[in-house]
Amino acid sequence: MRQKPDELGLCHSDGCGEPAEWSVKLVLRGSAIKASTTLKVCSRHQQKAVAFVLGDDNRKALVNHLVDDNWADHQTATRLVHNGAHIEFEPLPK
Repeated sequence: MRQKPDELGLCHSDGCGEPAEWSVKLVLRGSAIKASTTLKVCSRHQQKAVAFVLGDDNRKALVNHLVDDNWADHQTATRLVHNGAHIEFEPLPK
């Protein structure tokens, strides 16, 4: 059975064999929401992770998740995700 990047401690970017250095966190400014993701990347792929997590498809999914889980109404969720979402990187333990 092939090991997954997590099991090997590797960057989650497709085709990258570098060690993962950063854990990706999603933060919604204007709220108390700061969520860990399962995404871990090397320094070279930090911007690719930002583009992925904050891409249009994920933004729509985040809005729906906030509404479905009663965190916010649709208008507030849309404002939080489209105007206040940003990514923070937390160093992984060595």
